[in-house]
Amino acid sequence: MSVLTAKLYDPAFVHRGPLPLEGGKVVLRNNDISTFLLDIDTSTEQWENITAQYGDMKAWHVQLFDSRHGDVPLMAGIITSDTVGRSDYPTAQWSGRCHLDYLDGMITLPNPSRAADNQTDGSHYKANGSASAVIHNLVRTHRADRSPTRAEFRTPLQVDSTVPSFGGAVRIETRFKPLLEEVQQLAKAGGTIFSTTMDTDGAIRFVQSVPTDRSRYIRLSEDNDALGEWSMERTRPEVTKVLVAGQGEGDARTLVLMEGNQNDWGVNRLVFQDRRDTDELADLQQAGEDTLLDNAETATISLDLVDTPDMEFGKDYHLGDIVTVQLADGVTIVDGVQQVELDYTAQGRTGKLTVGPTGEEHEPDALVKLVKDLRARLQALETR
Repeated sequence: MSVLTAKLYDPAFVHRGPLPLEGGKVVLRNNDISTFLLDIDTSTEQWENITAQYGDMKAWHVQLFDSRHGDVPLMAGIITSDTVGRSDYPTAQWSGRCHLDYLDGMITLPNPSRAADNQTDGSHYKANGSASAVIHNLVRTHRADRSPTRAEFRTPLQVDSTVPSFGGAVRIETRFKPLLEEVQQLAKAGGTIFSTTMDTDGAIRFVQSVPTDRSRYIRLSEDNDALGEWSMERTRPEVTKVLVAGQGEGDARTLVLMEGNQNDWGVNRLVFQDRRDTDELADLQQAGEDTLLDNAETATISLDLVDTPDMEFGKDYHLGDIVTVQLADGVTIVDGVQQVELDYTAQGRTGKLTVGPTGEEHEPDALVKLVKDLRARLQALETR
């Protein structure tokens, strides 16, 4: 049976011992903010000692583990809120976000070596190359723990000085855009994945890789008892042609038409994209390709997590891996594991997988807020 366990770290990333838990919910998201909601066992002497010694634990960190996977961390993150109450005995819940939160709290600067209020020349941050290299340099110059990140923008995020080149060729031209969203767009265009990890010494690292293709031997189907209840959503492409306009006026303005997203939905949609900031043909083409990619046809399947001896999440496949989902009616989806919801109770672990795109309008903390609200209502009913 799976049990959720946690290690507690102070703001200086010094390990302060285990955190006693009754259970909790963990939502892992590929190339996005993973979140957690922890039910703390306040009846233990351990919790009493922790609170007596450290008091209010704002800005502390936790590292979470699934007992069936030993010392391999499930995720790590920053505590962002706490909820306390009293019925027969005190109750406490902590919620938090993974350390990609550091990227979420930053914008792109045309010249990251200058102060935020000294970016007045109208320029843009520009780069091109492999996805891994462009993302690496973007993060390292904006949000790392040392130079070249300016002192006022530094975070505990450790970024290696160099990175191997992998992923597709990408370009970026950005100014005052949300940093995390720009990294997400580059990873999507380049076919890479990124995340943060916590070492045993508390060091937070930004890491990149390419998705591992396990679709040949991770096949979730009824035939092998690895497919639980499921639902599938298909959406049509919203754009098939993009007219990208560069610099110039009237007849002298540069126009580039990009086409794609051929489909059998009968969709034939043209949109206009204004890019007066550049007249480089490669930049205009990239802008059109990005718009087509963002508006492509999608197929997403959500299914109950069913672990079998040969296919267990966290051991045989992981977040971001490419897997096969085969339905009884013959429909087959080969795509990445984009989201995993894990719920830990006294009865063990239950979960749900999402394979395929999850949608850009996703609010990372919405599920955590919903669960907190529902649990608070249940506790209120129990104390009436």
